[in-house]
Formats: sequence, structure tokens, C-alpha cells
Amino acid sequence: MIIVVAKGDLLKCLEDEVVVMSEYSIHPEKGTLHGVLDSSLKPALHIKSGDILHVETLEADWRISKPDPVTLQAPFFPERDLKRDVGHALCGPVYVEGVLPGDSLRIDILALEPGDWGWSSVGISNSDHLDRLGFRGEEYFRVWTVRDGICEDADGFRTPADPFPGVLAVAPKGDDPVRTHIPGPHGGNLDCKELRAGVTVYLPVSHPGALFSVGDGHAAQGDGESGGASKVGDGDAHPFGGSGTVRPDRAGCRHPSGPDPFGSRHRIRQNL
Repeated sequence: MIIVVAKGDLLKCLEDEVVVMSEYSIHPEKGTLHGVLDSSLKPALHIKSGDILHVETLEADWRISKPDPVTLQAPFFPERDLKRDVGHALCGPVYVEGVLPGDSLRIDILALEPGDWGWSSVGISNSDHLDRLGFRGEEYFRVWTVRDGICEDADGFRTPADPFPGVLAVAPKGDDPVRTHIPGPHGGNLDCKELRAGVTVYLPVSHPGALFSVGDGHAAQGDGESGGASKVGDGDAHPFGGSGTVRPDRAGCRHPSGPDPFGSRHRIRQNL
């Protein structure tokens, strides 16, 4: 993933170009991976407003290689803190110099490249939700190969790849840790397929430096994770960034097509 982060007035950011400065990279390792959103986490990297960030992520459940198509088993990241890291495998947090509480972090997604595999499943979400889907039985787990812009499973079912990051987040308001699965004004597990390359996301900042984290890369998804999990896998992304002043309890998005994919009446003001 490639992103740019910058600081400034939000409404002004909508008109002005972000001045890009330096480029940095983050790879999944013990010092950069975490599975909780917490303002007490030590920053994995310090950058400045307008810098470009290249992020390589693990798949959401911390696997480090493609599951076996028969046994569905795969090794997991061995240095995960199982008491702390109960959520998605996220990279970060990234401390953005000069960004303060009351600002809004601007994230420009420049490019996204999925890995060469992913998985999907149904049967692991809320039972009431599964009842509405008409699903019964054990978890249905599929392994996918991603190649040349196409996702294909073992039975030959094919669907176009359309990658996006499922989790974009800053440290949530307050001092208590927050699960990565819960979306809110801080971002979190948004799972919005419209947050692809070319989109700008704004997240209100509650802590100095914003403490930005990203992960849960999706190779493809429909309109929501209705089955419980869509095609997720490892991958590279091209970062984005920026901050501006916005209503401090709101998050928003600017999309090339115009409307805010979060569904707000005003395309940059959305109460999650």
C-alpha cells in the first residue's frame, strides 16, 4: 500500500495538493505488528506531514503463508502477543509529526497491490446474521489464488481483484485499548470496498501524532462482508496521508466519483 499523510485545514486540503517530502517503508515484523488500537503503543515509525509511506501487510488473521488447499492449515506469525494482539494484524502505529488532537489525518491512497493468495469464509459471524443469510452447518472456508488481476478458487470460480485495506485507523479517543474489529470515528474495521487507490480518507485525531495503523488487506469484496469474511490476504500498498481540521467527532472520505462511500449527506462529513 502507498499512502501520503499531511496536515492542514480539511476544507483547504480539498483544493490544495499535498506537498510530498520523504518516502518510508514498513514491513510486517515484531516491532511493527499489533492487534489492538491503543494510544500507549510505541510508534513503529515517525514521519512528517506529506511523506509517502509504503506498507506491506500480513493477512488479517496473522497467517504468514497460503493455507494448504486440503488441510486448510498454515503457519501463523510466531511472535504475536496472544494476550494483547487479539484483533487484525495491523502495521504501525505511525506517528505523524505536528499532528495534534483536534486535527484530522488525511490519508491519500495512491496504489494497492494484493499478494498472490487469499481466503474467504462463511459461518463464523453472528448466528442471527447467518440465519438471515439462510446459512447452516460448519464454517465454509475457501482458499484463493490471486494472479493477473483475477481471484480464483480451487473449483475454478473466478472474480476480478479490486484491492482495498479493510482497516484504517488512528488511536481511538481515551486511554483504553479498543478492538480492531469495531469501527468508529477513529476508523477501524471499515471493510468498505470503495476505499481503493485514488480515494482520500479523513480521520479525526485524538492523540498527538495520530498513531496511524493499517491492515486487513482485501483482494476483493462485495458490498460488505455479508458472509463473515471476504477474500483477504497479504499484500503491498502504497500509502497516503494528510491531516486537516474537521469536526473532531467525524470521519469522512473523498471519492473520485463524488459521493462519500460512507453514505453521508455531505461527502466529507460522516458520523460513523
